[in-house]
Order: sequence, then C-alpha cells, then structure tokens
Amino acid sequence: MEMGDRIKERRQALHYTQEQLAEKLGLQKSAIAKYENGRVENIKRSVISKMAEVLECSPCYILGFTDTLETEYIEKDDYKTLKIILQKFGYDLQPYNLSGTYTLQHNKQKEFIIILSTDDLNTMLYDISDYISVMISKRVEEMINKVRATSPIEKFPVENNIKAAHNDFENDPEEQEKMNSDLASLKRPE
Repeated sequence: MEMGDRIKERRQALHYTQEQLAEKLGLQKSAIAKYENGRVENIKRSVISKMAEVLECSPCYILGFTDTLETEYIEKDDYKTLKIILQKFGYDLQPYNLSGTYTLQHNKQKEFIIILSTDDLNTMLYDISDYISVMISKRVEEMINKVRATSPIEKFPVENNIKAAHNDFENDPEEQEKMNSDLASLKRPE
C-alpha cells in the first residue's frame, strides 16, 4: 500500500474529511488531496509526525515501513547491542524521533542517511546474531580440530596423569610405624 493510500485509509477509518484533516494539520485541503493521490511524495518530517498523531498511527505506518499501526520499539538492551556492533564498523545509529524510527549513517558518508523502522532493526539484529552464532560455532570447531591435530589424546594417557591418594612406601617398616602412630592419635566420633 502506498503512502497516499495509508493516509486516506486512516483518515476514513477515523471519519475525517480531507478538510477536517487539513485543519488539524494546519494545511490546505488541496495538500491532503495531493498526499492521498500520490502527487506529493516528500512530505516534511514535522507534517508526518503530526499526521501520525492525528491519524492515531506511527509515522512508520504512514511511510510504509511497517504494517503495524502502533509504534513499536526495539528492546533497550538490543538497541545498545546493535548500536555497539554498528559503531565497530563505522556506523552511527540514533533514534529518529519518538515514533519508533531510527537513522543509520556511515561516519565517512555523512550525506547518506537511512531511516529504519523497529522491524528493520529487529531483523538486522536477528540476522547479525545468527551470523555471529554460526561464525563462533565454526571457529570453535576449527580450534578444537587444531588442538586434536597437534595434541592427540593418546599422547596423554589417563593412567599416567591421575594418581589416587596413597602411600607408595606402605610396606616400609618406618612408614608403617608412622601410619600406626597417626591412627592411634585419631579419635573416634562420639
């Protein structure tokens, strides 16, 4: 659905005429007609924000970034994690406004700004998480295989590495005297 169709749909759902919507937005009726007919595609941010408020939906819905009327938000911790990951690669992620949209900009290409919805960020986060999970598993497996190749388990037999606590000189008369002395000094629990 195009932006104009979304504006018209929400206006009609709330039983507003084009004139009533224009009045609430401080615009001319002809501006609303142009928006709905798709003759104007570059609507000012301030108008879209106000329109979303009046039409009881999110700016993301009007712009076609999401099919959900309500403003959705990304979890705070997920947002922080994604922001840190993107910063490592030279990107800056910022909330665009309180409508659940965000801007993404590369530090070296400041003239290009991408506006992302919450859905876009969640998808990006899940894709990155899946990729990292696969890469970690692959890397750990490579490390295990490398250790196995360079240090075979047969090289370190268990019987040579583990010894039980015992006295190797238990048959020596002096050792037996010490053991008997130790046993004599022990008290039985009462």
